[in-house]
Amino acid sequence: MEVVHCEKLLDEIKGLVKEIREHFDALQRPPAATSGKGKAAPDTEPAEITDDDTSLQKFCITLEKILRHGIKERLTIFAGQRDYWKYLSQALETTRSFATPVKTVQDMDEVQSSLGRGRALVRILLVDHGLADAVQHALSDSKLTSEWYQGDALLRNDKHSGRLIEQLYELNDVNFLLPNDGQRLDSAWPTFARRTFGSSPNVPISINPGRGSQSGQSAELGQAALGELAVDEASAGGDDVEAMMLWADQGMQGMERSCWSALHFVLHRMLCKKVDDETGSDIPEQCSQRLKELTALIMMARDNWQKDHDQQLAEVQSQCDTLSALVEERSNTEMALRAELATMRQNGVTFAQGQSIAGIDALQTKLKQAEKARDSGKQVIRALEQERDDLKKECAKLQHVCWLSSVMCRTCRSRRHLQ
Repeated sequence: MEVVHCEKLLDEIKGLVKEIREHFDALQRPPAATSGKGKAAPDTEPAEITDDDTSLQKFCITLEKILRHGIKERLTIFAGQRDYWKYLSQALETTRSFATPVKTVQDMDEVQSSLGRGRALVRILLVDHGLADAVQHALSDSKLTSEWYQGDALLRNDKHSGRLIEQLYELNDVNFLLPNDGQRLDSAWPTFARRTFGSSPNVPISINPGRGSQSGQSAELGQAALGELAVDEASAGGDDVEAMMLWADQGMQGMERSCWSALHFVLHRMLCKKVDDETGSDIPEQCSQRLKELTALIMMARDNWQKDHDQQLAEVQSQCDTLSALVEERSNTEMALRAELATMRQNGVTFAQGQSIAGIDALQTKLKQAEKARDSGKQVIRALEQERDDLKKECAKLQHVCWLSSVMCRTCRSRRHLQ
């Protein structure tokens, strides 16, 4: 299991909750009245935290790490990944106050994976001001919690879980606007609030992420994304840099991780082209900051993807080692049986004919079973070795994409210094 510092995660949650509350308080402050004579201050909309808030985005990522920390692994590599959605749904679905959110998530057609359903449930509970109560209620079922989490999990520690719940209660008086419609929660947390701008309509990204299992599909998607986005630069908002940022955010919602660097490259090229066309102009500060945030998200996604694949590779290697030891053990058993069979044949003249023949037949049957088991184990090892090789190829492709991303980031910084 990945080593995670529980205290560090809880400190991050505390800081992010503080930032969210500060942002919410700032939204609640009435705007200053205009200085024009006879003009009144405009009406303000209700204060709500949306997916545009970067502190909320980081909070959701950190909370998910906590909910997944120490969760018991699947028994075999074919059993599927266990996740916190099933734990929370089992703990909450029989409680009247939480049954409706759980049922709502179960009826959603836009999320298919357990990870996506868990994210949808967290968002609904935030909107309903019930996240802290839900987590506290789930942890009160110690038997269920122990079935799902290891003994050193953060949620199994009374001190750590108490700190977490205390921070979650701080969000009860914060209003959230987090619709799940149209969000791709199976792939990532949302990084922007869906809205329509008057002069720059939303541009649909026609890249289909798919769920192919072949190792080359992600690379093909990355190339297709780069080509399609390069053609569609003109439709991304023209000279409106803010519209370009919105267009890029929408693209990241529906793309595989291997495509994100291509999207970031096209966005960077568009922004640099705008600066070159307008002598002496600078990229707006908020767009520059958003570009930095997109770069950070790409790096975070790359690290998470690398960790997941390293973990899978380690699991496959462990399975190979286990099966190799099993085959070796069965080979030793086979050798022992052969030796025993030879001994019985040498001493067979001293036994009755019926007993000798029956003993030899039994040992020959055992020998055939051992050989069959050995052959079966070798086939499984070959399959696992093939899977390991495929994972290594995917890791090599990822490293190449990461290298390209780092080159583009350095190019962006160099051009900024020159300008």
